[in-house]
Amino acid sequence: MNIKKIDVFMSSGRITLRSDESPEYLQKLASYVDQKIADLKAKNLSASVDERRRSLFIAMNLADDYFKLKDRYTAQDVENNELIKEKAELQAQIDKLQKANDDLADQIMNLKADYKHVQQLLDDFDNRTSKVVDELVDEKIIPLTAQDKRKVAN
Repeated sequence: MNIKKIDVFMSSGRITLRSDESPEYLQKLASYVDQKIADLKAKNLSASVDERRRSLFIAMNLADDYFKLKDRYTAQDVENNELIKEKAELQAQIDKLQKANDDLADQIMNLKADYKHVQQLLDDFDNRTSKVVDELVDEKIIPLTAQDKRKVAN
């Protein structure tokens, strides 16, 4: 930690702080507090109350801002956790669908292979049938006309 002296400016004047924060950040804080003081003055409370009460009002306003932001952060944290859970559930569904898709792709490949095999069997059968018909015709066992031969071939 590198603590250094840093001057910040408020409507009440220059204030020297000791911090390891950046000068820009500390000036931002000082401006925020200065605005809270200005808001209190705008409500005409500062003239009717002593310095201690004014400081208390400012501290209460700052605490109010803090707790509202803390509540918002907590609500967002809960929402983030719900989204993380939903994301995990969706990822599980995606994984399940991907597995089903892969299984279907495997089934398609198997069906294509089966189709090729059946097609080869049919082609072999057609060839054998054609040979048998040719032999029968050559031996004049079955007299076929050219038209009959075309029908048998088809």
